[in-house]
Amino acid sequence: MFHSPGSLPFWTINREPRRTAAVNVINMEGKGMANNEETPLMQRVLDNHFLLVFLGVATPTVLYILWGIMNIISVPLAK
Repeated sequence: MFHSPGSLPFWTINREPRRTAAVNVINMEGKGMANNEETPLMQRVLDNHFLLVFLGVATPTVLYILWGIMNIISVPLAK
């Protein structure tokens, strides 16, 4: 695909640098957010992708194991 010198492909249009958390905190200072405030616990949990994957795998695993143990216990003993 050929582009004229004045036009750019769609993937090169946005040339702004990425913003980091430090830049966002500096910009939020004037809006009532202090530097010493800690991020809420739920936000930290939801931002941690590895923790979410672990919980998504571990929770059903533990529940199915408990369900299986309950089924085994509920089987009557042979006489």
